[in-house]
Amino acid sequence: MKNKIALLTTLVLLMIAPIVRAADADVQVPGDVENLEAFAGEESVNLSWDMAADNVLVTGYKIYYGIESVSEDAGEYTFDPIETDDDISYEVTGLTAGVTYYFAVTALDAAGNESDYYSNEAAATPVDIEEEEVADTEAPYIVEAVATDKMTVEVNFSEEVDLPTDAASAFSIVGLENDEELDVLDAYTSDENESVVVVTTGTQEAGVSYMITVNTSVTDKTGNSVVSGTIDSAVFDGTDAEPVIEDEELPEEEDVSAKEETDIESPEITDVEAETLTEIIIGFNENVMLPAENLETAFEVYLADDETVTLTVLSAIQDEVDLSKVVLATSEQSPGEDYVLKLTGITDLSGNELVNDFDRTASFTAAVIEIADLIPPEDITNFLAELIDGLPTSVGLSWTASINTAGDLVDQLLYMSEDGGDNYGDAESLGPDTTSYTVDGLTEGETYTFMLTTVDEAGNESIGVVKSVTLPQTGAGLGIVLIATALGTKLVTRK
Repeated sequence: MKNKIALLTTLVLLMIAPIVRAADADVQVPGDVENLEAFAGEESVNLSWDMAADNVLVTGYKIYYGIESVSEDAGEYTFDPIETDDDISYEVTGLTAGVTYYFAVTALDAAGNESDYYSNEAAATPVDIEEEEVADTEAPYIVEAVATDKMTVEVNFSEEVDLPTDAASAFSIVGLENDEELDVLDAYTSDENESVVVVTTGTQEAGVSYMITVNTSVTDKTGNSVVSGTIDSAVFDGTDAEPVIEDEELPEEEDVSAKEETDIESPEITDVEAETLTEIIIGFNENVMLPAENLETAFEVYLADDETVTLTVLSAIQDEVDLSKVVLATSEQSPGEDYVLKLTGITDLSGNELVNDFDRTASFTAAVIEIADLIPPEDITNFLAELIDGLPTSVGLSWTASINTAGDLVDQLLYMSEDGGDNYGDAESLGPDTTSYTVDGLTEGETYTFMLTTVDEAGNESIGVVKSVTLPQTGAGLGIVLIATALGTKLVTRK
């Protein structure tokens, strides 16, 4: 009967041992999530963050959110958290437009361990799908032009417009009968109506028909440029009517040869760099203007060898100081992959657009994220603890050095326990090359347990090798008791 009970006990222990080892296999929590960002969408919010680190593997993330900010990690968010896979972006849908939501994210591993702390908190306010205004995509055009006197022409546009810094360079006037160019001295929008531009000219000839043409540097209030073609010009008849002088002197005619040359060169992409897996920095050879609406559609990003694999552009932000730099936030890129960036609707400050594939296309390579060193050096082998003749209170330790595959071993640490290995004292550094050591000042008749570990440059410490020895009482003929403790079978607590 006793044999049967012993057999059953052994079987039960064999069955639960793998479970206990599996449960103890991974108890380290993942690192905290960093750089959380939130971008408002239509009754939704798009989130993105940096990849978290774990000693084994991050398998997913948990998104906490609510309508009140949580300033401490012990605080709670309003709604139930959302668990996601290991992607580092997520769209939270079904939100209420006009309400500000606050978000924080933690990392999860396969063992169910969760980051100790929330990420930084990010907030965004979703917009209403039905109430969102339709973007203005209509380009302005000339309705008519009328000469109000022999040096002034009023140009009426289809809507209010903005002029470039050098407004006069946006207009040109040619006589239809004589094909002679009429000087454009100045141009400005009317104070009463910004859809009317007042153009000051050289002296017109009465009865001569002139054609006035505007270039693409003139835009409407939402950034749409005048389109080249028939709607960018109008015909007016010259007049000999004298200007009305209102306590101001007439502007003198400028020397055409001395005027600055009009900017007709398109901007160019000079540099594209991906510093992280969710950010692209674009540099141009001059200051540029982004479309006023639908910024995301102006940027297309896809794999160089497969145009069907695209990235989602979450936002496009122009540097406030350097207008030649634009930063894109994207969905996660594949590390080390080659991508193509294509731009649409980007102009310089004179209205010249990136018009052909060569100018508006560039390639870049996604960043390669270096994985942190989390693996300690191999343990030492052949660990021995022996009494020393004539030294009854000393123990000689010897061992074979670690094979140190990675070549980054920097130290060996020796721990000593007087309670069978349940608790160890402070470690003693033995250096990377030592293979023997003498421990002095011990007590006769006591049992001592020694553990020797290895440490690498990143601070990773090995599990260690354990050996126990009992010192004899004073007297001849007392033997030495060596106790070898199997690795991994005892939970070690280090002070």
